[in-house]
Amino acid sequence: MTTVTTHGKNRMKERCGIPKRAAERNAQLAFDKGLTYDRTHGKLREYIDNRRGSTNITDIRVWNGNMYVFYGETLLTVYPIPKKIFGKEHKNTIKAKEGKKYYGTECMYQIV
Repeated sequence: MTTVTTHGKNRMKERCGIPKRAAERNAQLAFDKGLTYDRTHGKLREYIDNRRGSTNITDIRVWNGNMYVFYGETLLTVYPIPKKIFGKEHKNTIKAKEGKKYYGTECMYQIV
């Protein structure tokens, strides 16, 4: 079960419009169903690399058009992904390294 820091709850409210009472539920969905860093590519991966800077955090999930930064199973912060980066290229199909395709809208992916 994921936990959310106070900072994480505040950033969800501020940047995503998600109420604080729904923060843990949303964090759990992002952790379980979100796109992992290893499965990103192109401009989305470049954006993630730029946002995380020189840190070695790799426990990042992309879910519902947002980037969730975890430490273990604790959500630290959330960043919205700009529409120009998370546009048509990533909205309909994202190819994973294993060759599987993920379909959906707004980064709600299902394995086909």
